[in-house]
Amino acid sequence: MATEAIRYDADFLLLNKRFYLEEEDNDLVAITDRLKGLESLFHRGRQRLLKRLIARYGASPYVDAGCGTGLGLRHLPSGSTGLDINPRNMQKARQNAPLANVLQGDIENMPIRPGSVATVILTEVLEHFPNPADVVAHMHALLRPGGRLIGTVPSHSPLWNLRFLSRSSAGEPYHDNYSKDELRAVLNGRFAAVDLGASNSSMSLYFVATKDAAPIAHPRELTAALR
Repeated sequence: MATEAIRYDADFLLLNKRFYLEEEDNDLVAITDRLKGLESLFHRGRQRLLKRLIARYGASPYVDAGCGTGLGLRHLPSGSTGLDINPRNMQKARQNAPLANVLQGDIENMPIRPGSVATVILTEVLEHFPNPADVVAHMHALLRPGGRLIGTVPSHSPLWNLRFLSRSSAGEPYHDNYSKDELRAVLNGRFAAVDLGASNSSMSLYFVATKDAAPIAHPRELTAALR
């Protein structure tokens, strides 16, 4: 269950990040584009979903947090930024998204000015963090007032029981699936408005979370301004 009731110590959080920094080597662009079985179909579906969400809710400038080898980044406008902790993803992401700025780094410590981003993409990333509320807080800080966090997480669909058929590594130290209530609880801690839905044969939950616009004036200040 997606919850932070279980406290993970600093050593485990570091172990989890080191897996992606030192071991994980999974090219989702290659899997998606070359049709390598059921996994390819899933990633093609979430790619279509992300493109629809971007067209409807996105605005520049974009940051793709946890961009991998560029599956989503290649569909963002020129000049968008992709960041991933995995050094093995850098060259592939630059090849797949040649008009993007690709950086290696930790999405919990991004070299990007707070409040400067209109849209953060966070697709199939949050489930890899034992501390999702911390990650969401970092994304919230990056966004300008009215900015949006757009992403997906795996659901509790029984179809995930077929994950053993996947060609990708399943040896990550932490991986979670979410219900709508669990996902909403994580996002509601920071965002003013949260829209959720299911897609991709119900294997994915998508979210569009909007940051508060500029603070509403105190009633007395507002009254004075209207005089």
